[in-house]
Amino acid sequence: MASRGRWLISDTHPVTGQPVGVRIDPQPARRPEAITLTGRYGNVERLHPSRHRAGLWDAMRGHDKIWTYMAYGPFGDEDAFSSWLASRVELERWV
Repeated sequence: MASRGRWLISDTHPVTGQPVGVRIDPQPARRPEAITLTGRYGNVERLHPSRHRAGLWDAMRGHDKIWTYMAYGPFGDEDAFSSWLASRVELERWV
């Protein structure tokens, strides 16, 4: 991979000589660590359904328009929301 100024120059195919893109690191990236980001007005932390369910439900209940462009929701009651929220934790292993 060559660099000319701030532009990266594409590698070429060894047989055809055609540009094939810049080289990449074939090693997978390290999984992000679970950390809490603390700000002046709030925190960003790992989802804990048992701890976050009530506050999230209170904040979203009755605001059905926030779900318009999502593949899930709105939820008819707290039990349906709770089941969906618990399923989000299962997705963590795929991230």
